[in-house]
Amino acid sequence: MLVGKAACPLDSTTTPGQQQNVRHENSMIVDGHKKESSNMRLREKYETVKSMRSNEVQEALLRECELSSIIMELKKRITELEASREHEREIHKRESFYVIKENECLKQQVHMSEKMLEEARTKYDKEMKVMQARFSVMEDRLLKEKQRAKEREAEYERVTQDLCHSLFLAQKELELYAEQNKELAAVKQSLEDTKINLSIAKNECSLWQDVLRRREMFLLLERETFVGLQCDWSPMFNRRCFHHIEEKQRQLVKSGAEQLVDRMNFELSMYDEIKSLLLSNAKVSMENRSLSAKHCAKSQELSRLSEQYEAVSLMFSQYMRDVEKTQSDRIESKTWLKALDDATIGYVLHQRDCEVADKLRKWKDGLLEAHKLLRALLKRYEPFQKGDEVFVSRVIECLSSAPHVKEPVNVWLP
Repeated sequence: MLVGKAACPLDSTTTPGQQQNVRHENSMIVDGHKKESSNMRLREKYETVKSMRSNEVQEALLRECELSSIIMELKKRITELEASREHEREIHKRESFYVIKENECLKQQVHMSEKMLEEARTKYDKEMKVMQARFSVMEDRLLKEKQRAKEREAEYERVTQDLCHSLFLAQKELELYAEQNKELAAVKQSLEDTKINLSIAKNECSLWQDVLRRREMFLLLERETFVGLQCDWSPMFNRRCFHHIEEKQRQLVKSGAEQLVDRMNFELSMYDEIKSLLLSNAKVSMENRSLSAKHCAKSQELSRLSEQYEAVSLMFSQYMRDVEKTQSDRIESKTWLKALDDATIGYVLHQRDCEVADKLRKWKDGLLEAHKLLRALLKRYEPFQKGDEVFVSRVIECLSSAPHVKEPVNVWLP
């Protein structure tokens, strides 16, 4: 406020010297106010520092009390630790005895495992030699079997081609013979028809023979009558009295002679007909004989074809048996190859098992070394601090309950 009041006349009627005095007074007033405020602040700071010091003193007293109680507790714990250390020393002595025994047992187990490993290696080497020998023999056998299989396949292909060609030819021959059989059936039917016709003709011939026999008898009778007439009329002809015979008798004789000539002509015609019938019968019989001969030849050809068909069927059955044999041989070769693959897989698995066994052996040695190091560290860093008893007891329990301590590790995989 004073500054405002002093600043008002500077604008109108004051001189430069007065103005400087006024400014100096104003600055003095401002400095006084600043000193008063700083003194107030210092007083406040002093009071706060004083209160802090009193609090710190109280805290220090409390800490001293706590430290004294802690020291008392530490003394008690030290006495307890000394007692526990003596007890632990006795336990460690006992455990050291057991550890020595365990180490001796482990050494014996390691020695036994090494012996077993050496025996297994020697056995494995022997088995590998035997397996290699068998493998080489098996490879030789497989190569021979492959060569034989190729030769058999080529032979079977050739045989199949020959069989197919022969079957094709046999099929054509069978078709041809089927057509010929049809022709033979037609010929047989015609033969049956001719036989029927022959039987009919035979019956007719027997009938005509009977007729001819009767005709001969009649002719003989007529001849006898004619001879009798000739005998009767011969004296008359000899006496040359023929011109005395009456006209009626001449006509009778002439008619009788004409009838006799007609009968003889008729008999000659009948004889010619019978002769032609006998010739036709002979021709038919000859044709029948030729057809029967052809039928016998065709039947023989059919029997030969049936025998050829049976031979081809036997060859085909033999081919099927050979095919089955080749299939069995192929299956056997496949089984041999599978056994070879199984042997190689077993060899690879055995090699892997050996590698795993070596790794397990290394891990076992590492565990034994860690066991020894932990034992040594536990013995070296005695006495322990408070709270380490539980940790040490757990470590000792884990070491004593480890599987490689109780029983030997089985390095061979199942």
